[in-house]
Amino acid sequence: MLKVESFKSQIRLKTLNTVDLRLLVGLSMFSDYDGRINATLQKIKDLGYMTPKLVESTLERLITFGWIRKEGTAYYTTYTTNTSPKRKKLYYINLFKFFQTDIFKTMYKRDINFLFYILTTTLPGRFRRVAIERLYKNKINENSKHGLIIDYFTSFEDLVSHLTSLIEKGIIEVRLCKSKSLLTQETTNIKEQIYNYCGKDKQYRKKRMRNQDDHHSIDIRISEKVLKEKTTVFDAERLSTLQDLDDTAAKYCCSVDCYEIKDLDPIHMFKHKLYTTFGNVGLEVYREELESYFKHQGHEFEETMEDGAAAFVKVLKNYYVMPKIIIKLKELFKKMLIETRVDRSMFLNQSNEEMKWNVSLEETFKKQTAPYVRYIKEEAYDDEIIKLDYYMMELSVEHNALYRDFTHINKDWLEFKKKVNSIFRTEELLGNTKQDVYRLALNKKLNEQKRKDSQLSEQTRKERRDIMSYNWLDN
Repeated sequence: MLKVESFKSQIRLKTLNTVDLRLLVGLSMFSDYDGRINATLQKIKDLGYMTPKLVESTLERLITFGWIRKEGTAYYTTYTTNTSPKRKKLYYINLFKFFQTDIFKTMYKRDINFLFYILTTTLPGRFRRVAIERLYKNKINENSKHGLIIDYFTSFEDLVSHLTSLIEKGIIEVRLCKSKSLLTQETTNIKEQIYNYCGKDKQYRKKRMRNQDDHHSIDIRISEKVLKEKTTVFDAERLSTLQDLDDTAAKYCCSVDCYEIKDLDPIHMFKHKLYTTFGNVGLEVYREELESYFKHQGHEFEETMEDGAAAFVKVLKNYYVMPKIIIKLKELFKKMLIETRVDRSMFLNQSNEEMKWNVSLEETFKKQTAPYVRYIKEEAYDDEIIKLDYYMMELSVEHNALYRDFTHINKDWLEFKKKVNSIFRTEELLGNTKQDVYRLALNKKLNEQKRKDSQLSEQTRKERRDIMSYNWLDN
């Protein structure tokens, strides 16, 4: 999505030329969650937004003006964003499929800027009411307290010419307020209707304005034709979230081309959750471990994918990503304890009625570790959960005491500890002590259903022997 704030400034937009504006939208189609442009230089050239030989100079110009940045060999956008249900205001512009059409690729600067004016001032599909006299340069409105809304068009005739073109191409729709006429792509004599509405005489001379209140209101909106075809990061035409998978696989002589886009949805969802949970750190872990998987296990990729993308995600998550997430949590925990450099008495105020936690430390700890604890509790194998608990319990006395305090006071750690205790209770029914559970976890045996079935079967046989023995003695 495009950030509304990035495209509101007319001064900033006017510093760009036509190909700059076109490419901004084109690059956003390949922008990943963190803004990384998942497209090679050749792919950008093939998009068709400009003559290929202009692409590199255009990218450099966009870097100079702060629209994109370069890190190593990768480019990142600074003007894209992701949707969030918590944000209700108009803060993003949808990436409509219209932006990939030849109509947009041949639009000129003033038309594109005017389009951005509409997209950044009203919700999609809603009308924006404005006096037509405030949309082109004229002395009365230039000097009035209200002023011009935009200054892209040099005269009334210039404005009407562009309005007519945008309407005829099906990009916008205009309603002439007083006459209530709606001008759409199907309307005939569009220019003449606007002229008549605004008082232009037969010689095509617009009636002179007497003052700033002498105006003609019109309603403008983006057409339904444009709005109904949105694009998302999951669309086959973009592949922005799959491109790093494609590139990494190709690096190790594998390919994802033979799979349908819909069949790769589990990979989309896995990556999406890592991003929504951890932000850019999640993407960093995903890309690093994707590389690690193909480096060490890429020869098994096609065989794994025979069972579907979910099978690949299972391997990637549990044997590559999850261990890295746990390591990062341990590092955060240790770092926090070192940085605080205070003894336990400074963390807690204990009374007979309640235990009060140091507020600033709680907030810091919650903010830093909560995503990791939640993710591990929800996604990790029981082996990993028990091993993490074992690790925390085996730390120094001071550290262990803090872990116990965290699991009593912080909600996320409390839920984690409940999950640990639930695993212990389940294993207890199978006749396993806590030490047995730790041993099984260290040997990665907890999640083996075959082992559980075997122990359950053995326990059932023992119970039956006990019952028979009891009945024999009773008789």
